[in-house]
Amino acid sequence: MKIAKSGLASILLEVGEDNAAVLLIRSPLPEELDTERDLGGLSRLGLDLEAVDELIAMAVERSEGEGDDGERFQHTLSRRYADLVQHWIAGRASGQS
Repeated sequence: MKIAKSGLASILLEVGEDNAAVLLIRSPLPEELDTERDLGGLSRLGLDLEAVDELIAMAVERSEGEGDDGERFQHTLSRRYADLVQHWIAGRASGQS
């Protein structure tokens, strides 16, 4: 099954998997994911085939009921990434990694 990487990341954010969403977006996986072809890469992010199938089903349901929310997703992801970077910088400043 195929899904846009941003669509899958958006669903991850909605279910509270913020770190997985950031890792997915920053991953070298293609913009259009094929669950069979990209299963290895998704597994390395901690997502198994069953979890991905459930997330894709959620994405399909959402896309049938709503318009494009790409701008909201980009804002949410940018904010989350900024929070992660700020946390990392604060940790390094205090001597933690």
